[in-house]
Amino acid sequence: MTIIHRLIATCFFMLTFACLVAQVTPDTIKIKRSFTSEWINMPIEVIGDAEGSTDGKGDFTRYGSNKHLRLDATGFFYVKKIDDRWWLIDPDGYAGINMAVTSVGKNDVLNDYSIIVKNGFNGIGNFILDENQTDSVYNKQNEIQLSYTRRLNFFLSYQKIRKDYYKTPTEIQKSLNHIYVLDPEFERYCYELARNKVLPYASERNLLGWFTDNEINFNQDQLVNLIKDLPEGDPSRNAALDFAKTKGLTESDCVNNTARVTEKIKEEFATFLAEHYFRIVSSAIRKYDKNHLTLGSRLNGRPRAIQSVVNASHKYMDVTSVNFYDKLSPDEEIALQSWTNDHPCLVGELYTKDINAFDVPQSGTGFYVNSQADRGKFYQNTCIQLLRNKCFIGWHYFRFIDNTDSNKGIVNTQKQEYTDMTKYMRELNYNVYRICK
Repeated sequence: MTIIHRLIATCFFMLTFACLVAQVTPDTIKIKRSFTSEWINMPIEVIGDAEGSTDGKGDFTRYGSNKHLRLDATGFFYVKKIDDRWWLIDPDGYAGINMAVTSVGKNDVLNDYSIIVKNGFNGIGNFILDENQTDSVYNKQNEIQLSYTRRLNFFLSYQKIRKDYYKTPTEIQKSLNHIYVLDPEFERYCYELARNKVLPYASERNLLGWFTDNEINFNQDQLVNLIKDLPEGDPSRNAALDFAKTKGLTESDCVNNTARVTEKIKEEFATFLAEHYFRIVSSAIRKYDKNHLTLGSRLNGRPRAIQSVVNASHKYMDVTSVNFYDKLSPDEEIALQSWTNDHPCLVGELYTKDINAFDVPQSGTGFYVNSQADRGKFYQNTCIQLLRNKCFIGWHYFRFIDNTDSNKGIVNTQKQEYTDMTKYMRELNYNVYRICK
């Protein structure tokens, strides 16, 4: 598509949607941070009076993209900034927002996907039990095409075999508080893993991209932990010591975590680890797959709050993925312009739980609300704030089906849909392009 054609398409899009903007209105829900904490009133934004409206359904292409905004078709997904908003461009060349559901099982696939599609979702996210089922079972039988993702556990799988190469104390072999990405063997391992796991799928049309691990702890504990807990001569320990020396620190400072090991230095080392990790895994994927997006490591918790760690993901990943639970609203952190830093981003997980679903505390870190309808309203508020940022190309709801001890799903363990919640999801999803301004 030429520049002139793009301009015409963009102008048509803007004119078409000038009178098709969904009305966003204020509301309030009650929410709890834990099962025993006090209820608080949370101001939110929703779309008018939710009745599960699908008015915007006619705006969708077969990939759930915006039929009014088309660019170059490459046969694969890519990201593109148009005016001041980042978009996900589908294999047919249409710009859209990726709205996916995670944790789909491998039984009753067509039934489960029909529930997902009916509610306006256009993709399948992480933790799918059979990563081939979206294409081989669903997409081949339906005009509607669902995107899907794959995850490569570069560090988490290397961690399991690290002891085969370097002496690693038994008590920390499974620790997530020791990130060994500075090992020379880690880089070799990443390229071997990519050759085996990436290359076979490099030409898949409906594959959105690759997640690289899950919630890696690029946090302030790493500098002290690697030096204190690894044996002398260990390559990660040596690299951490070399870094410490550039900051004027001694081995004793680090082992004893003295005041000289400042928070700033700890964050700088966390960033040093993140930069090293993202550079290596990006390069490994790109060696064997130049078609699909690199989606990052699903930042969460303390690493997500270190802006330089976030920026390291922005630097090397096509899209920065983030899991979002411990803040009430994206506007408190990830929807800040300073956080996204004009880079495409994707929420890999979000959910809330209805406190009335169980009589005891439920598993998981998501907040409690007081009804299924409020779960749906929380979803709407979160998505509206993400869209307002203009860097978020989508979000993945965690998860399709409830856990046996927690109300996280859009259906219960008997596959019964929580319609009081999903009517709000459906309304937001089908009107998403009427919210984008």
